[in-house]
Amino acid sequence: MVAGVLLAVLVVLYLVVRMTDGNTAILGGEVILYAAVLIWLRVMLPRTEEKRAYRALARDGLPRRESFFCEDHLVVRTGTGEETEIPYNDIVSLRETPHLLILTCTNGSEVLLDRAGFSTGSPAEVCQLTR
Repeated sequence: MVAGVLLAVLVVLYLVVRMTDGNTAILGGEVILYAAVLIWLRVMLPRTEEKRAYRALARDGLPRRESFFCEDHLVVRTGTGEETEIPYNDIVSLRETPHLLILTCTNGSEVLLDRAGFSTGSPAEVCQLTR
């Protein structure tokens, strides 16, 4: 992408030099203009996209997830309705922090459970189910 943009800039600069009979003042202005555009594309645009994503996250809040504990598996449902089933025998480790339970699965993914977020049951019951 960047190589294509630079090639296009060189072609345009060549055409500008040909049309202005080699006037270096116009060529210098064109170089400054294209350098500013390239800097904006590489530096400023990604930052504005990051700020836009942060504002959307701050406005909408963190994505909600619900976890359901069944007899032989755990179901995690996202706010969009997508569900993931994790059999208890795929959980390889359980780490406990003051506020979270962190379940690590065989595929390397981790499920974070808020200790204060249980509507029924308790963190101790989760520990018993996953061991």
